[in-house]
Amino acid sequence: MPSVGAKNFHSMSECEEFSGGLGFQCNGLQHKGWVKIQLRWMDDYTITFVNKKREVVKVLKGVFCDQLIEMLDYVEGR
Repeated sequence: MPSVGAKNFHSMSECEEFSGGLGFQCNGLQHKGWVKIQLRWMDDYTITFVNKKREVVKVLKGVFCDQLIEMLDYVEGR
C-alpha cells in the first residue's frame, strides 16, 4: 500500500453483490485517485480504479487474494 501512496482508508459495507471491502485514495505514478477493493460472495475480489474526476477508469474482476498486489502493481506499470 505505501508504494502507491495509499491514504484515507475506509471500509465498505456489505451489499447484495459484495460482502464488504476497502477503499482508499492513492497517489501512484500511473494512477491518481481512488481504489475500491471489494470481496464478492463468491470469494474473489473486484478492484475498481476511479480517477480524480470521479470517472471509473478500470475494473478488474475475478481477482483472488494472492493476486491483489500483483494487480495493483500491474495498473501502476511495475
